[in-house]
Amino acid sequence: MDRKNRVRLPSRIRDSPFAVWLTPKEEEGYYYGISNKALWPLCHIVYTKPRFSRKDWEIYRDVNKRFSDTVLDEVGDSPAIVFIQDYHLALLPVI
Repeated sequence: MDRKNRVRLPSRIRDSPFAVWLTPKEEEGYYYGISNKALWPLCHIVYTKPRFSRKDWEIYRDVNKRFSDTVLDEVGDSPAIVFIQDYHLALLPVI
Protein backbone atom coordinates (compact mmCIF):
# COMPACT_ATOMS: atom_id res chain seq x y z
CA MET A 1 0.00 0.00 0.00
CA ASP A 2 1.08 3.55 -0.58
CA ARG A 3 0.91 6.46 1.87
CA LYS A 4 -2.79 7.03 1.02
CA ASN A 5 -3.65 3.36 1.77
CA ARG A 6 -4.16 2.51 -1.89
CA VAL A 7 -3.42 -1.01 -2.99
CA ARG A 8 -0.83 -1.16 -5.75
CA LEU A 9 -2.15 -2.87 -8.87
CA PRO A 10 -0.63 -3.49 -12.30
CA SER A 11 -0.29 -0.26 -14.31
CA ARG A 12 -2.84 -1.41 -16.90
CA ILE A 13 -5.56 -1.08 -14.24
CA ARG A 14 -6.49 2.60 -13.99
CA ASP A 15 -8.14 2.79 -10.56
CA SER A 16 -6.79 1.37 -7.34
CA PRO A 17 -8.80 0.17 -4.36
CA PHE A 18 -7.97 1.80 -1.06
CA ALA A 19 -8.35 0.92 2.60
CA VAL A 20 -10.04 2.78 5.43
CA TRP A 21 -8.73 1.34 8.68
CA LEU A 22 -11.10 0.94 11.63
CA THR A 23 -10.37 0.64 15.32
CA PRO A 24 -11.79 -2.39 17.14
CA LYS A 25 -14.43 -0.09 18.71
CA GLU A 26 -15.42 1.24 15.27
CA GLU A 27 -15.55 -2.26 13.84
CA GLU A 28 -17.80 -3.39 16.70
CA GLY A 29 -20.26 -0.47 16.42
CA TYR A 30 -20.22 0.01 12.64
CA TYR A 31 -20.05 -3.57 11.39
CA TYR A 32 -21.24 -5.88 14.15
CA GLY A 33 -23.59 -3.27 15.65
CA ILE A 34 -25.71 -1.27 13.22
CA SER A 35 -24.81 -3.11 10.02
CA ASN A 36 -25.37 -6.65 11.27
CA LYS A 37 -27.84 -6.24 14.12
CA ALA A 38 -30.10 -3.56 12.63
CA LEU A 39 -29.65 -3.03 8.89
CA TRP A 40 -29.07 -6.65 7.86
CA PRO A 41 -32.41 -7.86 9.24
CA LEU A 42 -34.21 -4.89 7.64
CA CYS A 43 -32.58 -5.30 4.23
CA HIS A 44 -33.07 -9.07 4.09
CA ILE A 45 -36.60 -9.19 5.51
CA VAL A 46 -35.71 -11.80 8.09
CA TYR A 47 -37.75 -12.65 11.12
CA THR A 48 -35.22 -11.23 13.54
CA LYS A 49 -36.05 -8.02 15.33
CA PRO A 50 -33.54 -5.30 14.34
CA ARG A 51 -31.58 -3.95 17.31
CA PHE A 52 -30.62 -0.30 17.16
CA SER A 53 -28.16 1.34 19.51
CA ARG A 54 -27.55 5.10 19.59
CA LYS A 55 -23.85 4.54 20.32
CA ASP A 56 -23.50 2.10 17.41
CA TRP A 57 -25.45 4.50 15.15
CA GLU A 58 -23.05 7.34 15.97
CA ILE A 59 -20.07 5.10 15.17
CA TYR A 60 -21.78 3.94 11.93
CA ARG A 61 -22.36 7.57 10.94
CA ASP A 62 -18.75 8.55 11.75
CA VAL A 63 -17.30 5.60 9.82
CA ASN A 64 -19.48 6.43 6.80
CA LYS A 65 -18.17 10.02 7.01
CA ARG A 66 -14.58 8.74 7.01
CA PHE A 67 -15.30 6.63 3.92
CA SER A 68 -16.94 9.65 2.26
CA ASP A 69 -13.98 11.91 3.07
CA THR A 70 -11.56 9.27 1.74
CA VAL A 71 -13.50 8.91 -1.52
CA LEU A 72 -13.69 12.68 -2.00
CA ASP A 73 -9.98 13.02 -1.29
CA GLU A 74 -9.21 10.29 -3.81
CA VAL A 75 -11.44 11.82 -6.49
CA GLY A 76 -10.26 15.38 -5.96
CA ASP A 77 -11.76 17.87 -8.39
CA SER A 78 -12.25 15.27 -11.13
CA PRO A 79 -15.73 14.15 -12.14
CA ALA A 80 -16.29 10.59 -10.96
CA ILE A 81 -18.88 7.88 -10.74
CA VAL A 82 -18.74 6.18 -7.36
CA PHE A 83 -20.46 2.84 -6.94
CA ILE A 84 -21.63 2.26 -3.39
CA GLN A 85 -22.69 -1.27 -2.63
CA ASP A 86 -24.67 -2.59 0.29
CA TYR A 87 -26.04 -1.20 3.50
CA HIS A 88 -22.65 -0.89 5.22
CA LEU A 89 -22.14 2.44 3.46
CA ALA A 90 -25.76 3.55 3.15
CA LEU A 91 -25.03 7.08 4.41
CA LEU A 92 -22.17 7.72 1.99
CA PRO A 93 -24.27 9.53 -0.67
CA VAL A 94 -25.85 11.88 1.85
CA ILE A 95 -23.24 12.51 4.52
